Amino acid sequence: MNPVFVAVSALALLGVLLALYRYFKRLNGIHGGLTLIVLGLLIANPLYRLDSINWLQNVAGRHPDVANSPYWDICYTAAIFLTALSIAVGIYGGMILATGKARSTVVRSTMAIWLAVPVVNTLYLLIAGEVAELTSSAAPGFVAGTLPALGLAIVATAYLFTSRQVRDTYIELPPAEGSSLN
Repeated sequence: MNPVFVAVSALALLGVLLALYRYFKRLNGIHGGLTLIVLGLLIANPLYRLDSINWLQNVAGRHPDVANSPYWDICYTAAIFLTALSIAVGIYGGMILATGKARSTVVRSTMAIWLAVPVVNTLYLLIAGEVAELTSSAAPGFVAGTLPALGLAIVATAYLFTSRQVRDTYIELPPAEGSSLN
């Protein structure tokens, strides 16, 4: 890849990240570790998922006979579905963290993190293993691929439930007037 293109793309991504950081900080006082979680869900997760699909396409390009296998269609369709699900859930989790104020926002975004990162990653690694078996090529390591995603989800969850900034940003909203829990 052309180094000038890579440098310009990296600068553009850095500019977008800086603009989003400033916007979220002004909007809801989101900064620091919380911004990393939001930007990870909004930007890093979709980029990583699209790179995973790129891996499948590269395998199919190197082994054209695999595209004739009925298992390829099943695996590729499942990978596309998982990618779309992960991107949608990740963006949902990031946007509710960026725009919400209720304490339930933290719980919903934590569920989105767990679904979009380690669960989808594990399912995708199972699919990648099947595709690698079809081509007799090396599959991505299951344990090496699962542990970082699991670690990220654990760290993000611990941060969301123990951070003072998160407690101050997402408050428990009072019940609506006229509603009772009788």
